[in-house]
Amino acid sequence: MPRVRTVSMNCYMGAELPDTNATTYRRLAEVTQPSPADALVFLDERVDTINDGTFGMQWDFREDRPQEWMLRDKPAVLHQRSGALVYIDGHAQVHRWQDPRTLSAPRDDALMPGNADVLWLQQHSTWRER
Repeated sequence: MPRVRTVSMNCYMGAELPDTNATTYRRLAEVTQPSPADALVFLDERVDTINDGTFGMQWDFREDRPQEWMLRDKPAVLHQRSGALVYIDGHAQVHRWQDPRTLSAPRDDALMPGNADVLWLQQHSTWRER
């Protein structure tokens, strides 16, 4: 079917219910970790994973368990291995994806052990006790 958008919102922004595994944010004042300059709000999503308007990530993500890292929704790879991102403070940037598995990830949830892009997305999306 034709797509009407390629931009999705970070799944931790505007979440209705708090989650014990990750911090969710409902108001701008709540975004302190990561800082507003580091917290993603919108990003380009790959057209074949666009579904509900949010960019889904691994809710039970554990930085100390890289063998369990998963890529749920997939970032767009449009601008020479890169995608456009918008942060809470209003600035935009193009981020270059590092791991080849990010570029050709399957449509459904994909186990991505040690994928630096998964770690980067998680660190720029929510705060977890480390």
